[in-house]
Amino acid sequence: MATAAYRDIAIHLGVDAGSELPAQLGYAAALAAGCEAHLCGLFNRPCLPMIRHYIPPEVIERHKAECERAAVKARQLFDAAAQAEGIATEWYDMPGSALETVLVQARASDLLLLSGVVPGDKTARDYDRETLADEVVLALGRPILLLPGAPKPGLPKTILIGWNGSREAARAVHDAMPLLQRATQVTILCVDPEGQRGLPGAELARHLSRQDVAAELLVHAGRDRDAGSILLQTAQDRKADLLVMGAYGHGRIRETVLGGATAYMLGKMELPVLFSH
Repeated sequence: MATAAYRDIAIHLGVDAGSELPAQLGYAAALAAGCEAHLCGLFNRPCLPMIRHYIPPEVIERHKAECERAAVKARQLFDAAAQAEGIATEWYDMPGSALETVLVQARASDLLLLSGVVPGDKTARDYDRETLADEVVLALGRPILLLPGAPKPGLPKTILIGWNGSREAARAVHDAMPLLQRATQVTILCVDPEGQRGLPGAELARHLSRQDVAAELLVHAGRDRDAGSILLQTAQDRKADLLVMGAYGHGRIRETVLGGATAYMLGKMELPVLFSH
């Protein structure tokens, strides 16, 4: 059977990127290399917030200089990471909000990588990135891979799937197939299966086996509101290096198909999380 593939992977880089950016770019480049994919860097230069009718010229110039310094540094790190992996790349440097940049460019990609933001992060709020993941996952139409501070580079080998049979969870599994087929260990976790017919996750396990993915099924009794902590604990126990899960929202995605697990994971994220809407 042919292996599923990502051909275009995009990563967003912002002015507020910190010391973890080299590790995140290393992860993105290694992922692209492992999937034989093209890597696209998306850098945005945010506009100053219109908090008053008049902004002093020196403030505007200082903001422009800060954006320029950040853009040059990000491009240098991006090029270095790509060169180390020997991958093909593109670079977009665009004025405007992070959301605008991502929506314009990332819809032509198979996967978008974003830096995870802890809710309440003031720096991310100042640069219009605090709720970027929330907004993008609903509007983009592509899977998003959220990165913790400094992820370990390379293709994920141990993957945990959060599963409850919903449309969103099914979408996430489908979108993660290129990674699932390259993993060495895959676990399907079903939380709070009461009321479901048959063995929860059994159909998914059979489907994955036909995709050359050998998956272990794990059923955990628990309340829906505890799904986030159960997911995280299981990921730690299994030493997972990727979590795959679905997400839904009606103007907000802090609730997921697993009953609030997205909000929990965003606040306590310790591993990369791929989720789809």
